[in-house]
Amino acid sequence: MLLLSSDKIGSAAQLVTLLVIWGIVMVIAYYTTKFIAVRTNGNLHATNIEVIETYRLSNTKFIQIVRIGEKYVGIAVSKDQITPLCELSSEEIIKISAKDAGGEGFTQIFEKMKQISRNKSRNKDE
Repeated sequence: MLLLSSDKIGSAAQLVTLLVIWGIVMVIAYYTTKFIAVRTNGNLHATNIEVIETYRLSNTKFIQIVRIGEKYVGIAVSKDQITPLCELSSEEIIKISAKDAGGEGFTQIFEKMKQISRNKSRNKDE
């Protein structure tokens, strides 16, 4: 009997140890990922370069409008190369937000979903 209880205690100790080690690994992974994300985002937020629009031609080929400084450039992007197509003036660029395009913003969609949820819960209560 004594042997069985010590085996259970040993197994429980191994389980607790495993959970503690797993927790430590998860915390290290979280902070490492956060550190890498902050460092990478700092490099990606350039003030003089911005992709205005991208149009997919195929899985590996795109046409993009890119702002570089004060100039707008049309480029073709493929798997292996980037080819300049033309330079555009700022008057030729049409910037359309999601609201202007007829789409709803996240806030409006979220509010509609909350309203639907409230209505369903009210109907269940009645």
